[in-house]
Amino acid sequence: MWSGDPKVKIFKDTMKSTYYDGYKGPISTATGAVNADYVLVQMCASVATGAATPEAAAAEAERRAKRYFRRRSQRPVKPSLRSEREAIQSSDQSNLDSMLRYRSSQ
Repeated sequence: MWSGDPKVKIFKDTMKSTYYDGYKGPISTATGAVNADYVLVQMCASVATGAATPEAAAAEAERRAKRYFRRRSQRPVKPSLRSEREAIQSSDQSNLDSMLRYRSSQ
């Protein structure tokens, strides 16, 4: 299967990686939503097809990803959960920043 099509061959060892999309940040509903909406896939595809420059594609991906991270900050919070929520928002922003830095360095 892996040797038949050179386009598929690069995916042979994909599952051997211990890292997930957004590595160095926590897995959360926001990071899952960004992944499910194919934000990073579409960013790479728009550059690969020549539809956008890397800078424009990264800016669009950041704009789209921020929608999911912003939603967390707009929910009403019980006072007892405020510090936990702030910690999650901080880690989500850190995750988004790490994800975008990693993708732009590739």
